[in-house]
Amino acid sequence: MSLRAEGPPLPDLPARFGAFRRHAPATPEPAPLGAGGGASRQLAPAEGAWAELAAEASFLYRDGVLASVRLARRIPRPPGLPVGPLPALAPALRPAGVRPPGASAFLWFDLETTGLGAGAGVKAFLAGVLREEPGPGGGRELVLIQHVLPDLDRVPGFLSEVGRDLGEAVWVTHNGRAFDLALWVDMHVLAGLRPSAPLADLDLLPLVRSLWRERLGSVTLSRLAREVLGFDRPGDPGGGAMPETYLAYLASGDPRWLAPALEHNAEDLLALYGLTHQVAQALERPPTDWPTADLLGLARLRSRFGRSPEPALAAALGAARSPGERARALSAWGRALKRRGDYDEAALRFEGAVREAPLPSPEDLLELAKHYEHRARDLPRALAATERAIGVLRVFAAPGRAEAARRRLEAWDRRRRRLIRRIGRLRPRPQPLPSGEGGRPRPEEAQDAAPGDRLARDERHVPEPLGARPGDEPPEVGAGCHGRLDARRELEAHAHLGGFEAAHGQAQVGSRPHRDGRPRPADDR
Repeated sequence: MSLRAEGPPLPDLPARFGAFRRHAPATPEPAPLGAGGGASRQLAPAEGAWAELAAEASFLYRDGVLASVRLARRIPRPPGLPVGPLPALAPALRPAGVRPPGASAFLWFDLETTGLGAGAGVKAFLAGVLREEPGPGGGRELVLIQHVLPDLDRVPGFLSEVGRDLGEAVWVTHNGRAFDLALWVDMHVLAGLRPSAPLADLDLLPLVRSLWRERLGSVTLSRLAREVLGFDRPGDPGGGAMPETYLAYLASGDPRWLAPALEHNAEDLLALYGLTHQVAQALERPPTDWPTADLLGLARLRSRFGRSPEPALAAALGAARSPGERARALSAWGRALKRRGDYDEAALRFEGAVREAPLPSPEDLLELAKHYEHRARDLPRALAATERAIGVLRVFAAPGRAEAARRRLEAWDRRRRRLIRRIGRLRPRPQPLPSGEGGRPRPEEAQDAAPGDRLARDERHVPEPLGARPGDEPPEVGAGCHGRLDARRELEAHAHLGGFEAAHGQAQVGSRPHRDGRPRPADDR
């Protein structure tokens, strides 16, 4: 039985959609607005109820029916609000490569909707726009404009009126790319209109996640306003209560039911405005009074934007209040130096992180093991780092991930065995010993002939464990994967390494002499 449907072929859907976009009507020209709140004409009773919600109220009528309500008010800039250079956020704009706009080109945009999901049934009933405008005395003041959808069948007039206040600017949103802007386009398409497009859009959610999610967990605007900006929002019903607010208005016809929604939208826009300036200011000049977790997030964000993360990392190290925080800052600094190609300085930071951490990170130990083996040519220290990482992984394996832990331990064990083999290659060829009476070696010669046996009983020759503090008890050699069975072999390898260097000087690790004693080039096997 064939699953192929019989009949004419399907039309080219992308081409049909493009034709629909080309022939869609332009945004309709709205009828003249009647001004309320001090207007020359007498307000209708319904208009008077709306005018109580804002100092400036305007009304859009179509065919004698109220199609949109525009409420405007001027807001004083909250005290203590940061002011940052907004062009510093240009790398986060979409589309990429937009020329950094001036601060006056930014506006803040937020929608309140009839539901928190997606689909044709979800509509925006309140659109808030916040912008800066010149104020009296040459300063800058904030102008808040809020558009309300009077009824669910008046969407075209509502959209056209909001689009007038948006214009060509940089729209700053919180999760706008996944929700607000997507819903804005969907509503236009369903209404048969061309959506107004921004000059560029800036979604602040990825930026605030990078900076504050590790410390705060939730990065909602209300949480960020309280924890980062210090603005309390008492009585805020939250975004989840907005659909009920609008339904109460539709059922009663009294716009005063929308007062909580208008206030919530205004506070969201103020928080969005303050956070935008806070992020821009931190990118330009890293603060010194932030917690270490926030400064580490700032370092990652600066790296993503092509800026040096080291000022933020230095501030994070200075703000650390515990050995664990210092270890995290040193580890992040080491990775930044490694990306820059400064491997020796990076190794110093990783060593500091291993010393400071109550429990060293296997990733930091891996960086040290690779550096000692391939760059510093210090195989005993590479082996010590490997042994310590194996011990950490065996004790603190994540529950429920036994298979991943087993594969990780196998990789570390292969590295360990390879290092032991490379150290073993440094053993010089045995030389015939002078004989004493009766062909037997003298006692002192026999003693020199078995350095591995002697050192197996003397653990003072074992390299000091990596990152150990003075007074710490050294761990058992060979306790990483195979217990005491490998202790003798490791000690013999270290003994041969010491004997070879004493006999032939500071030869490079990994080299063997010719039969006639001439040194060979370094062997990286």
